[in-house]
Amino acid sequence: MNANTGRLITPILGLFSAVTCTGFLFRNWLEQHNVDFNVLMAGNLIVFVISIVSLLFHIKGFSTNKAQVFLRGVYLSLMFKMIVVAAAVLIYASTAAKLNRTAVYISMGLY
Repeated sequence: MNANTGRLITPILGLFSAVTCTGFLFRNWLEQHNVDFNVLMAGNLIVFVISIVSLLFHIKGFSTNKAQVFLRGVYLSLMFKMIVVAAAVLIYASTAAKLNRTAVYISMGLY
């Protein structure tokens, strides 16, 4: 990872930190409005990880002069995001005793 990659990751890390801190600050309010805090933070973490992986795909595509490689990276990152988010929602829906739709919708809003 070079300096340019670190500079590109900084805004994603800042947004992740801001959402996490905001979540902890408003934890009681969220729980009063029936939003599962743990689901929300897990969704935030998943979005953070897939954003980093997607950024790495884009950086790899930018490093070449071939348009096909760049487009393949863009499509690969898009498919990766959709599959991981769909898998996470399906796993949560199949394992949770009660599905907290509000937390899932907020997590999708972060996406």
